[in-house]
Amino acid sequence: MEESSEEDYYSYVKSKIAHSEFLHGFIASLSMIIVSEIGDKTFFIAAIMAMRHSRVTVLAGALGALVFMTILSGRFQTLIVKLEIIVTLWYLPIIIFTP
Repeated sequence: MEESSEEDYYSYVKSKIAHSEFLHGFIASLSMIIVSEIGDKTFFIAAIMAMRHSRVTVLAGALGALVFMTILSGRFQTLIVKLEIIVTLWYLPIIIFTP
C-alpha cells in the first residue's frame, strides 16, 4: 500500500510540474532567448575569442557584459519613466509629422 501511494504522489507531482504555467512560460522564454542569441553576432565573436583566449575568461567576460547591459537597460528604462519622456515621445511624432 505504501509503494502505491508513493507512486501516486510522484506521478501527481510530475503531472503538476509538467502542466504548470510557470514551467511552460519558463521553457518558452528560455528557448526563445537561446534561439535569438545563437543568431546574434556576439555569439560568433565570443566563439572566435575563445579560440585565442581562455574559454573561462571569455565566458566570464561575456556573462559580465550581459549582466552589466541588463542592469544598464533597467536603470535607463527607470530614468525614462521617471522623467515622463514616454508622454513626450507619444505626442512628438504628431507634432513633427503634422503638416
